Amino acid sequence: MKFRSTLVSLVILALSSRAMAQTEAILGRNDAAFARQLLQAGYPDLTEGMCKVITGLEKSGRANPADLIDVQALSLDINLEKARSESDPTKRKDLIAEVIKKKEEFVKAHADSKQAEETRNNLPDAYRLLGEALTTALKEEKDGPTIFKLRTEGENTFKQAEEKLQERFEKLKAAHDADPPLDLDIPLMAAAYNLPRTYYFHSLLYPADDSKKKDLLERAIEGFQEFGLDYNDQLLNFEGYIYQGLCHKDLGKTKEAVLDFDDAIKLRESYRRNAQGVYELTDDAMAIVATAAQQKTLVLTDRKEYAKAIEAAQEFVKSTPDPLGGPEGLAVLAAQADAQVASGDTNGANATAQMLIDKDPQGPWGARGRELLGKSIGGSAGPKNLSAARIVKVAETMAANGDYERAIQACREAIDAARGAEDEADVGVDAFILIGAIYKQRGWLHEAALAFDAATERYPTGERAPDALWGAVKIYLDLSRQEKGRSYYTKRSDARMQTLAEKYPASPYAAQAQLIEGQKYQDAQDWLKAAENYQKLKPGSAGYEEGLLGAGTCYLQHATNLLKEKKSDEAKIYLSNAETGLKKALAEIEKKSTATLDRDLLARLGSQAFGAKTTLASLYLLNEVNRESEIFPLFEGADDKYAQEPDKLAIVWKFRIRALQQQGKLDEAIGLLEALIQKNPNTKNIGAAAGALARTLDQRATEAFAKDPQSKQGNDFWEKAARYYVLSVKGQLKGDEIAKPTELAEVADRLYVLGLHFNGVPDNMDSFLGWKGEAKRAAETWQPATEMYVAALATTPSYRTEINLARTYGFLHRWKEASQVYASLFDQEPLINKATGKFNGPTIAAKPQLLSAYLEWGVAEHQTALAENDKDRFIRAFGIFDVMLKNTETDSKLWWQSKYYQVRNLVDRGEYDTATVVIGSVERTTNDYDQGKYGFKALFLEMKAELSKKNFPASKAGMAPAGTNNDKEKKPNNDRDKKQNNDEDNKPH
Repeated sequence: MKFRSTLVSLVILALSSRAMAQTEAILGRNDAAFARQLLQAGYPDLTEGMCKVITGLEKSGRANPADLIDVQALSLDINLEKARSESDPTKRKDLIAEVIKKKEEFVKAHADSKQAEETRNNLPDAYRLLGEALTTALKEEKDGPTIFKLRTEGENTFKQAEEKLQERFEKLKAAHDADPPLDLDIPLMAAAYNLPRTYYFHSLLYPADDSKKKDLLERAIEGFQEFGLDYNDQLLNFEGYIYQGLCHKDLGKTKEAVLDFDDAIKLRESYRRNAQGVYELTDDAMAIVATAAQQKTLVLTDRKEYAKAIEAAQEFVKSTPDPLGGPEGLAVLAAQADAQVASGDTNGANATAQMLIDKDPQGPWGARGRELLGKSIGGSAGPKNLSAARIVKVAETMAANGDYERAIQACREAIDAARGAEDEADVGVDAFILIGAIYKQRGWLHEAALAFDAATERYPTGERAPDALWGAVKIYLDLSRQEKGRSYYTKRSDARMQTLAEKYPASPYAAQAQLIEGQKYQDAQDWLKAAENYQKLKPGSAGYEEGLLGAGTCYLQHATNLLKEKKSDEAKIYLSNAETGLKKALAEIEKKSTATLDRDLLARLGSQAFGAKTTLASLYLLNEVNRESEIFPLFEGADDKYAQEPDKLAIVWKFRIRALQQQGKLDEAIGLLEALIQKNPNTKNIGAAAGALARTLDQRATEAFAKDPQSKQGNDFWEKAARYYVLSVKGQLKGDEIAKPTELAEVADRLYVLGLHFNGVPDNMDSFLGWKGEAKRAAETWQPATEMYVAALATTPSYRTEINLARTYGFLHRWKEASQVYASLFDQEPLINKATGKFNGPTIAAKPQLLSAYLEWGVAEHQTALAENDKDRFIRAFGIFDVMLKNTETDSKLWWQSKYYQVRNLVDRGEYDTATVVIGSVERTTNDYDQGKYGFKALFLEMKAELSKKNFPASKAGMAPAGTNNDKEKKPNNDRDKKQNNDEDNKPH
């Protein structure tokens, strides 16, 4: 900790001064090495700042060239640290892969430098992180094709890395054996060590029973053993023992694993042991011994040798200097606690867990300690060595993890444990508040109300008694809204508010009670009574600003109702009251904001200010007010202020655009957005602005086309709308903004429709079936729509979105991708009853879109088969068409579509004879095909003419593949037809 504090002090001195001369005075002496120490000490942000300063010196010619190369390498490590903090495993995998690529490019560009050698040597650590990310992604992924893609990606990446390491090792070994120079020792050792390490990380991609995993683990063990023969006195060899142990553990050879970890622990025997039996280890050696002790403890616990596991952990603590001073030692302690829990030693586990909390109160090991304490509560041993207050804290951790039942039980035990104690009232209130919050979370409002009431009735002197009263008020109000007509809940909330005001007048919730009273009248739409109550709050009281805002909002609502009733003169009075109240609220909010540094309060005031401004903007937009121009000063500076809040920014831009639109200045709104794009095309502000404008232009286009289907203005509006729709979600697709699946799907749906228009798809078509046009303008609509659909589906599955994605791929003639999406869809939405071969009626009734989607799947498979000359896909498509024919009404459009594509399937795979037979059957069993009703007569005649030009043996005439549905089409009426049908039934397909 002392080292870290020193580093922080030095960095503050180096980076905080605004005078460049001071900064440069400090820099210039081992700058890159110092920056590296910062990163190792756990300060990536400060390291990045240091690197920027060093790089900045390059312009003045004062930078050390070697430092600049160091900074490049260090920047890659910083990016790796950032990548590993990404919570989404797929995104983390992509970010790590990008860093690996850049590290390899750096090694190639600076091949002979020490920085390249160091980067090359730490590449396996990046591969380890990549393997972990891929493993996590594979565990979370349910989609078969995606799992295959992830595993293939990992396989290719690791294979390439292993080939490079093998090649480097052999090259260095050959050079070393020929003429062993000293400067080859370290690179050769690094290559010999990193190759088996990479094999181990590679093995993490595969499940336990996979033969590839077994092979990689065995190769890793062999590599580490060979390394030990050549470098048995090196620290890396002892670290290698740990990896051998992990490999043996994954192979199920736990006895061998324990021996490996013991070999690693023996490293400490190389160091002096003092009179107290403590080995005087270096930091590096201590980390290796601690990791080995942790892994040994875990394996022994898995083997149910609990006493030995606990002994291994305790022996490490006794024999190591400052054993719990770092994360490695705390990991050993956590492993000991797991062994104690598994062995039934609850009191021992509680004591160990408490040590974790004491050593790392706000960190991950402290959280692990609280989790372990939670496991002991409610057990046979009970929480004997925990204070009542501590039990409540453990219960809070349980509740946060969703373990509600045990959290409630822990709260009850805390109440019992606190009886007669000095802090009984505080503990009791805290416990009941947590119980009430849990009940509320679960939707059990009656139980929640009783819990909050119990807190204040049993423990009125508790510090948080006002909080409990306020909780009861809100619950009773929720109940009164749910069960209208029952005055009991309203009376209960009134009584609780009165108690709050009388017993706890200093509590901020006392003022909130008055706001609640106003909210009650507001919910009942008694706007004037609500405004009257809001205005009872006195200046300086908590909630005064919110009361002004509430009153102004209610006056505006009352005025709006009067305007609807054509009472303009009376409405003007309340419009004036509304504006006065809202402006006063803004002034008071600004005044209070400048007088506090409380973040929570500032956030609440900021939200109120935004509400006041948007309400004022609504007032100015009213036709009777007609003051649209005053909206713009209201939101001056909003683009920067709400840059990180796209929802608010979208509202701001909606008001701006509506204001310009009502002034007849839509072109000015477009110009405003274009100026914003030109100024900074990557700003997050564009998304909100573009979305608001896109929807306005879309609406205007729709209105224009309603008047004139050939409207040029409507077409221009739609072209601009399409561009702005794409821009509106660009940040979400790039990962710069939080993805909103619903918005992504909605925008993609709109672009899908606009794509139909721009690419000339007839108005009566919304699918690629039968469309013979070309997607000449897909880049504006359909291509970005596919990206949006994919992004939306990544977090929010939807069969409608999957269908739209697949259809869009179809219009783009990306048939294979369309097939994959349809296959995934019908894997999740089983349409066929396997027992009957028929469609599931309830499924079709609930999701009728699946019916046409199933046919589209067949067409996508057929087109993929054509492109790839894939016989299996032809057969799969044929089967889909056959199922459609058996499940649709003859002479329906779907039936004709299915029959046409089935015959087309036969023609395209060269089954000319059977195609001819099927067309002949259609001619005989229908009345002039579909009589032109759906346009298939011409298509069949066209195919018939095409077949007449083909050369195929006449002897095969009369044979049709099984499943062409001829039995459904006609009954045999003579011997020839009987024979033909028998042939058709018996022909294999």
